[in-house]
Amino acid sequence: MKNCSKFLLFLTGILLAISLTILSADSLAQTQMVLVTTGSTMPQPLYVLWGDEYHKLHPETQLRYLPVGTGESAKNILSGAGDLGGGDAPIPEEQLKGAAHPAVELPSVLVGIAVFYNVPGTATSIRLSGPVLANIYLGKTTSWSDPEIAKLNPDGKLPNLSIKVLHRTDGKGSNYIFSDFLSKLSPEFRAKVGTSVSPKWPVGAAFSRCQDLLADAAKTAGSIGYAELRCGEGSGLSIARIRNAAGEFVKPSP
Repeated sequence: MKNCSKFLLFLTGILLAISLTILSADSLAQTQMVLVTTGSTMPQPLYVLWGDEYHKLHPETQLRYLPVGTGESAKNILSGAGDLGGGDAPIPEEQLKGAAHPAVELPSVLVGIAVFYNVPGTATSIRLSGPVLANIYLGKTTSWSDPEIAKLNPDGKLPNLSIKVLHRTDGKGSNYIFSDFLSKLSPEFRAKVGTSVSPKWPVGAAFSRCQDLLADAAKTAGSIGYAELRCGEGSGLSIARIRNAAGEFVKPSP
């Protein structure tokens, strides 16, 4: 875990919530079983792959994955509307206890969230810190030439260009990961916005899909947004280097 955290900006355990009703004697006695999973779009390819591989070993069991998002997935598993739920934010213990059927939650995947930006004329990757990112998403830092950003980038002059803030819509796991990171490094962000799949963003345009956010960033000079690394690698956008706990500016990679 320590080595992984040096290379990924923000880490989370994708949480797999399992309704224990699928383990009942009646279910196990069936000759054919379809397990319905609702979850985040982020780990969808992995869960589908796992389901296909399991099906090869156990042809009587199939996994159906519906990418409805973290928030909706949690509602489904708590109401008993599905067998499995994959999300990027933990379900509070009191909500698990109040589920329609007994459920258990466990971590299954690590995900890296990267910060993407579109600032013309920058030759090297822009350096940012957690507190500066928090001020950008609080609407306090509004220009790429801001002194706090310039202080982190002494080797390159950034343009006097307005920052266009982009974020995800409510109920998204990447919201939880990103807001959790900013809340840990900025008391003001924690108090005003907080850690949530649906943060109370004071500024910015919202996008349901990471692909839509990145597409808008690509055509909007001065924009900044966040997305899972896998989603944004082919976008053509630059990726910021984020200062870690050791004071190093790290660009994410697999």
